[in-house]
Amino acid sequence: MSRSSRSTIASGNGSAVFPPNKHQARTEATKKKLIDAAFQVFTRDGFAAARIEDIAAHAGFTRGAFYAHFNSKNDLFFGLMEAKAAQRQERIRRSLEGCETAAEKLSAFRDFYAMHGADRQWGILLVEFKLYAIREPKLHQQLAEAHRNLRARLSSWIRETGIEVAEKQITHREEVRAALEAAYMGLVLERAYDPKRLSEGRVRRFLAEIFDAVTAESGLSN
Repeated sequence: MSRSSRSTIASGNGSAVFPPNKHQARTEATKKKLIDAAFQVFTRDGFAAARIEDIAAHAGFTRGAFYAHFNSKNDLFFGLMEAKAAQRQERIRRSLEGCETAAEKLSAFRDFYAMHGADRQWGILLVEFKLYAIREPKLHQQLAEAHRNLRARLSSWIRETGIEVAEKQITHREEVRAALEAAYMGLVLERAYDPKRLSEGRVRRFLAEIFDAVTAESGLSN
């Protein structure tokens, strides 16, 4: 998985962060191109069928350049997961701009979750990779751990926004996340399978209703 492109040094007040040097900037730019290309090739061909040569070529690089930055196709997918998580956090941050109270922030988070249902390509790709990983015990463990780490970082950030303001609202947070993620992936998969049966608008409506039901049951909406 990719390393941070920033350098830090310890100081009396914490760590000072410096912009990446030219080599680090080029490395991160190459990784980003490979990750962007991976998403295109994975969604076009499927994760299992996608070839490293095709991903590298789509990004404008060679197979050797790929291995200079990622150990494997699995490793690249974890890099894609991190990139998607960063994009999601930025979108949440923008949706929370202007919100002052915890209730307003929770409502904005609800709207974001409902709109998230439109990200059909990522939902299907994530389902595919989870099914692939389940059959590989070592990869399964690695994927679960990567998801836990990403969720922990997002949770820490969410707490800082003030969405969760009381201890009782944090008690079932992991269960709430699991339920919401499962609902999202299930509805996205069903819509992809039979678009005539379930419209995009209905998916968003159901996701919003599920968010209300799950958060109310867990005490998050009180």
